[in-house]
Amino acid sequence: MTFIHHHSEAEGSGKDKASNLVTSGANGKLDRNSIEQKKIFIDRMSKARVIALGGLSPRAVGELRAQKMLNWVYAFEKSTIPVLEKVGGSNQYGKVQKLIDRGLLRAQNSKNGGYDGVSKKILTLTLMGLDYVERHTEEIYRYRWAQDPSGLNQNHLLHDLIGQILTITNLEQGRIVGFEPESKIGQKNQIGIKKPDVIWEMVNGERWGVEIELTKKTGRDADTFVSRVVNSLTTTNKADRIDTFLLVTDKPGIEKAYKDAMRVGSPINEYRKDSRNRWQEIESNKRVPESIEGRFTTVCKSDFFSLLRLPISKKV
Repeated sequence: MTFIHHHSEAEGSGKDKASNLVTSGANGKLDRNSIEQKKIFIDRMSKARVIALGGLSPRAVGELRAQKMLNWVYAFEKSTIPVLEKVGGSNQYGKVQKLIDRGLLRAQNSKNGGYDGVSKKILTLTLMGLDYVERHTEEIYRYRWAQDPSGLNQNHLLHDLIGQILTITNLEQGRIVGFEPESKIGQKNQIGIKKPDVIWEMVNGERWGVEIELTKKTGRDADTFVSRVVNSLTTTNKADRIDTFLLVTDKPGIEKAYKDAMRVGSPINEYRKDSRNRWQEIESNKRVPESIEGRFTTVCKSDFFSLLRLPISKKV
């Protein structure tokens, strides 16, 4: 499965219709000295704008964009300006800055800002922003950072942002129709079932669990990962069942290790605590079952932040 950036059909439709509505003179150029042609041009551009806005006023469209971006931060707890601009369908820095100026978002310095592609600023909701979101959504999450974001865990910023980038990119492309962030999944997590970083609701109705792995697990941690992924793919509990598990990494070695561990027939090591409360490996005949064949897949990419950048159009 590949992830590439392109504008969604909805995003480009307004521009396409606008260009089709604009006609020119015989030479394909607007006669700037013709008052009549200027009026026709302005009228057609106005109609094109109405079509592009879907019949809504510019103010209403702007407010919907604001709600979309704020809901995103609400779901993922934190985000960055480049990610939110993509969420809002705008590539102008000012859209997010206006939410900050309105007191709905708070910007603070990130620990590793500027490194690994992570922005220098991370964004969280303010108390005013949290109130705004909860008045415009039916989804209720436990949001902890509106009053004091100082306790926000920044140790996995790169990890968290990759999950957001892939989610918004695939929503934009129409590959997925919805998602459940980890904050929502945690409300119904069962022991022994792998809790993904995010669950994608696919067009065909399947649920994909997405796990971002940037650091290789070893020993019991790696074995536990395999066991829980297998359980999430085979459980009969519909609320926890995952149809396909997608592992995302930026390191080929990690991708290979998990492919080998999840290959059908590979052993599943099990552990139990001894009398001194220490984990000990126990004998087990468990193997990765045939039922998960083709249902564990991987993506390895060195630069996920490139998905946020618009392709540079070549001049002909």
